[in-house]
Amino acid sequence: MTDGKIQYDRSFLRLLQLAPFERRLGGGWRFGTKIISDVIAERLLASGLTEISGIHLRLKRNANKHEGDVAIVNELNLQV
Repeated sequence: MTDGKIQYDRSFLRLLQLAPFERRLGGGWRFGTKIISDVIAERLLASGLTEISGIHLRLKRNANKHEGDVAIVNELNLQV
């Protein structure tokens, strides 16, 4: 993954720290009035840091964290 995509995904991970994304009826996800595409949601799921729970996409609570994942989450926690 390029540095640009990693930085881009971090902004969505920060949003997920505030509240989960909600599935839209027409496809995709939303955070308040902001629309999040399925491609971004799939990339967040592939990272292993998020999970789908019902109609919500949220940060994993008990993730089996790898060193890189811990570094990203720790960095997000420091920047919030």
